[in-house]
Amino acid sequence: MQVFICWIYYLPVQFHCRFLFFFFFPFNFSFFLIFLSSDHILHNWVKRAISGTYRLVFEVKKLTQLSSPFDMEVLAAAASAGAVETYKDVRNAVDSLDELRDYEKNLDKNYEKLKDEAKKLYARRSDLLVKINRDRTKQTTEECNVWMGKVKKLEKDVLALESEYEEEKRYQFKLLRLLPRSNLSKCMVEKRIDIQSCWSEGSNFVTDFLVERSAKPIKKLKAPKIKDMPSLYVIFEDILQCLKDSCVTRIGLWGRVGVGKTTIMQNLNDSEEISKLFDIVFYVNLADEGNEEKLQERVQHQIAQKLQLNSLQDRTDTKTIASRVSEKLESMRFLLLLDDVWGPFDLDDCGISENGRDSKIVIASRHRGHCREMGVDHLIRVSRLSNDEAWNLFQERLGRTLNSEFKALGLQVIEECDNLPLLIDKVARAFRRKDNILLWEAGLNKLRIWPCTKCDGMDDVFDLLRFCYEELDEDEKFCFLYGALYTEAYEICIKYLLEC
Repeated sequence: MQVFICWIYYLPVQFHCRFLFFFFFPFNFSFFLIFLSSDHILHNWVKRAISGTYRLVFEVKKLTQLSSPFDMEVLAAAASAGAVETYKDVRNAVDSLDELRDYEKNLDKNYEKLKDEAKKLYARRSDLLVKINRDRTKQTTEECNVWMGKVKKLEKDVLALESEYEEEKRYQFKLLRLLPRSNLSKCMVEKRIDIQSCWSEGSNFVTDFLVERSAKPIKKLKAPKIKDMPSLYVIFEDILQCLKDSCVTRIGLWGRVGVGKTTIMQNLNDSEEISKLFDIVFYVNLADEGNEEKLQERVQHQIAQKLQLNSLQDRTDTKTIASRVSEKLESMRFLLLLDDVWGPFDLDDCGISENGRDSKIVIASRHRGHCREMGVDHLIRVSRLSNDEAWNLFQERLGRTLNSEFKALGLQVIEECDNLPLLIDKVARAFRRKDNILLWEAGLNKLRIWPCTKCDGMDDVFDLLRFCYEELDEDEKFCFLYGALYTEAYEICIKYLLEC
């Protein structure tokens, strides 16, 4: 047997190409092989072929040096067996090369097939989401959630393959891209098989993929009842309908200070009906006027706390927190209630973004422009209470029904409060202590004498709050001033107030 081997390294190192020539004269067989060092299967076959050929040459050389007929027969048999093994190894290397060439040649076809199968899978998911969104009182089964997660992962994989394909099209010399192109084509075939399997699994969710949504435990805020205040309750109902509308994602609630925005937001948080529509409800009060960074930080930490991401509580890296929050909310239908927003900021930087689960965000602010800058789809204005609503609220907070002697003064007090629920509530509590007409007249006069303090959105509030302050006794004033040192919505320990 005559065997000749030539192994030449191609000079440009960046291509890592090796040229192998095998000439087997008895088999009248020759071929030219190019492969990359990263192709382990083909590389191993060729290594075995080369190694076997070297052993074969060595055995032939020894055979020519022997004189004993018996030894020559044994070595001849060994050389023959080695030749057979070497041929098999070379044949396998050729088959591997043919497979690579087939994958490379069908790259474009495999890409189109992958896109077609992916479209079918996405269509099945879209049909399923339509059925899910028809009934907000039900939730998907855990099995369905797992399938949805699998589809999302496959979608990311397909996008990555599409990106690789577009990058590969930029190269002009396809011969030098044999292995990358064949590997990409092979990955597309394997991913198409995974997609077909996932599509078949989706047929299990034609029916019986929804179960009754259990009401989640609510951390109630003890919100004032608004069913007796039609002007506020109508807005509450309007927001509730928007939460059921798949076309509305962000809702803006705006109006002057004290008009009842926080009351509405707290009622949304405490609603049992709303808790059945969502997997989780967040209520975040952003009462402090601060820069965008501080607003984002507060939102992130309060959401992380409710999601029980305890390991992030002491972290200051906003990007890390946002990534974890986004990952946790990815499979949840959530409702985020942002109350008293003083300025616009980017919720995406907080990890709050559209997750394809029909999640909602409600933003309450004194300024309509802030709501618009935060991208609301539906804007609702909260106006003052009607005269009847204001009068009913005043009597409710007063704790008694007024007779005709006090009613005239009571109506004047409500007028001074400008029919604002916040002011009516505070002033009515101050008038509880006044049990004769003279004290009521004195209290009304005090309401009228305070000079106006200019402050954005607070012109109608400061003088009336000062009146409430003057009605306190000295110890109560001290506690009030101590509490004023804390920011709004801060939880103050009652024990500390008692000690002061």
